[in-house]
Amino acid sequence: MLPEGPRANNDAQPAVPEYLFELSRFLCGTQLSDVPQAVRERCQRVIADCVAVIGTGMQTAEMRALTQSYLASKPAGASWVIGSGR
Repeated sequence: MLPEGPRANNDAQPAVPEYLFELSRFLCGTQLSDVPQAVRERCQRVIADCVAVIGTGMQTAEMRALTQSYLASKPAGASWVIGSGR
């Protein structure tokens, strides 16, 4: 359930843009069967392409060093870090 108004808890932080509420309403009210097959297939290709690009980008020396340094102090988990071998 979405809150009414710009912020549900009246924090002093900046108001959440209305378009985010509209996008949330749309996404929460949409089922996969509402999305045309051609759109779903295109999204699958875009996501697969993004994963491949992330994996390739993780092979640069800078990203390998960052990943090794960050993951060195982290316990093994159930999730993978794309392109890291972990």
